[in-house]
Amino acid sequence: MELEYTGWPLIELGYGKVEIAEGSHEDKPALIFGRNGTGKLGEETPPDRHATHEETYAVVTFANVESLDVVVGKLMTLRSKMLPNTGAAR
Repeated sequence: MELEYTGWPLIELGYGKVEIAEGSHEDKPALIFGRNGTGKLGEETPPDRHATHEETYAVVTFANVESLDVVVGKLMTLRSKMLPNTGAAR
């Protein structure tokens, strides 16, 4: 899928500038993208941390495991396209 318009928030990963944490929002499991990356990829977030509105880029909630599986599947497809010698177009 190609996007036509670029007026939405863009979260660029791979530089350690975005904090990615698991948490919850309104009693649903959530994946939280925040502005507090430390420059280290994959750095752990303290479990008792509370994110504020000002520091949060986006929150993705999951109503069920199936919705999480869809996201995991899309990420795995992207991963295979980024790896060399997979035969996938870049």
